[in-house]
Amino acid sequence: MTEQVVTCETLPTKSVNPAVVLSIKSDLDFQYRFMNARELLDAKLENDEKIGISNPYNRPIPMFGSGYSVRGCGKWIYEGCRNIFDHEKKKFQIFVRRYEKTCGRPLCPICYGRVAGRIAVRGERRFKAYFSKNGGRTVLHVEFSHKTRRLEWKELYQFAKFVGIHGGAGLYHAWRGSDKKGWRDGKHHHVVGVGWVLKSKVQALYRKHKVVCKVIPAKKRSAKGTLKYILTHAVSESTQWIKKVQETTRTKHSVRWFGSMATTKLKVDKPDTEKPMCPLCKGELERLYPYLDYQPKGWFNNQGWFNQQNWCGRDGKLIDEG
Repeated sequence: MTEQVVTCETLPTKSVNPAVVLSIKSDLDFQYRFMNARELLDAKLENDEKIGISNPYNRPIPMFGSGYSVRGCGKWIYEGCRNIFDHEKKKFQIFVRRYEKTCGRPLCPICYGRVAGRIAVRGERRFKAYFSKNGGRTVLHVEFSHKTRRLEWKELYQFAKFVGIHGGAGLYHAWRGSDKKGWRDGKHHHVVGVGWVLKSKVQALYRKHKVVCKVIPAKKRSAKGTLKYILTHAVSESTQWIKKVQETTRTKHSVRWFGSMATTKLKVDKPDTEKPMCPLCKGELERLYPYLDYQPKGWFNNQGWFNQQNWCGRDGKLIDEG
């Protein structure tokens, strides 16, 4: 009888018992000490235990939303102000705000939309910073593709500059289609940037390099909306798939800024984040839980005023019990 030896130098294969994988968890923790707990989940086998749902849309890997979710993804988290005696104007009700719990992974089929939205918000701030410094307000959406191969990133930047785009964001799509109709191979890049595309340059680009450049109408969509839409079915560049094992490494971003909007040329100040407070008494918010099977209704912008007898704190006590 031969013994199977597993070391921390190589990730286990499908033939390894899941119990053996758990036995070397400490070695994996040391090997991937620069990863957080959620990224360590991606280092498990493809057929190993998964928490939550796994690729419900049957998306090709590694597209946004093609992985599996973890425990708690998409669940509501509640925070509120317990200073009911300072809420006389609201009939001594408590203020409660809610938000969805997210794992922050682009491959999660539940949280990928929120991840795309967060990246799009940062992109919108970069466009606003550029327009405030250089003027203008027009955002272009252009697609670049080659019939036989994928374009390199350096080629994409050169072609975008050639047709008249002097700065923006580049994103990569490896497939075309939709979740309903299915996905097929179709490598192309999207560029959301600033400039002016010349038709003569587009024709010259195709004659010389056989690269198709297509300007996509904005359809009254902002820079934030355009980036979020593209990201929802983009390739997650921060994930490397080695053989049949998921190994997540912090290597590249899904959105790459180039030209006059590159991160080395345009500095964007981080916005001031204010801690959520009660709008009436300006008190700090703390974690709250619905009491028993209470289902809160009547939300407006994910916040509202509710009776205190339906909520409890971390200690399990009702609000009116202290």
